[in-house]
Amino acid sequence: GYSVNYEQADYYNPLNINLPEFTIKNYLPDNTIYDIDDFLDIINLKNIKYKNEKIKILIIDSGFNKQRISQLGTRINNTNYKNIINNNSFLINDKLGGTNVFETINTFIKTEFYFAESEWIHSETIDEVDYMIEALKWAKQIKPDIVNISVGYSFDDFIIHAKKDIIKELISDMSSTIFCSGVRKIKSTNIELPSSINLPNLITIGNSQGYHDFNNNFKPDFVLPNLSNINNNI
Repeated sequence: GYSVNYEQADYYNPLNINLPEFTIKNYLPDNTIYDIDDFLDIINLKNIKYKNEKIKILIIDSGFNKQRISQLGTRINNTNYKNIINNNSFLINDKLGGTNVFETINTFIKTEFYFAESEWIHSETIDEVDYMIEALKWAKQIKPDIVNISVGYSFDDFIIHAKKDIIKELISDMSSTIFCSGVRKIKSTNIELPSSINLPNLITIGNSQGYHDFNNNFKPDFVLPNLSNINNNI
């Protein structure tokens, strides 16, 4: 719903997150500004096992700023970057989508990053589902530990069902890889890709300002707090 009576709502904490200073009344929604260490402590990841471990993370998104990513210590080259749209040519646009995702993950862990540019503009066309499929095929080749998919598509066209089957098979074949996908529902359709796919290695993530209705396949596994007032430390 649009509002929740926290005094009447059931308490649901499947991850056993320790919030000793809060009550149900004042921590939902969570608008607290955290620094990195406090945030990791609250979600029980203070001693995150990947902190000093080399893992592969593939980011599938709309665009990457090569200069900004390089400034943060990761060089983009023909080995760790693919532009799916422009016939895999080495061309990077200035969109912030993928760059922002990289900056967030890079804050928590310095590791081996890969980048797949699959959405040239935010046109949300059916062709861009095919670009995401090509990015997933590349993932199958490079075998990343984590794939972060920020792009998602909802269409009322019957063809989306066939593409759902292709994406499901690709993700299913990479059972040792964890996929993270955002959840939206901005159109009256019962399929959104890839978040409508039900697989144990696909984690869906919503946020307190999102458009999802928390029903059926669009119910996120995790919901992020309201980040509108978060400072630069998170």
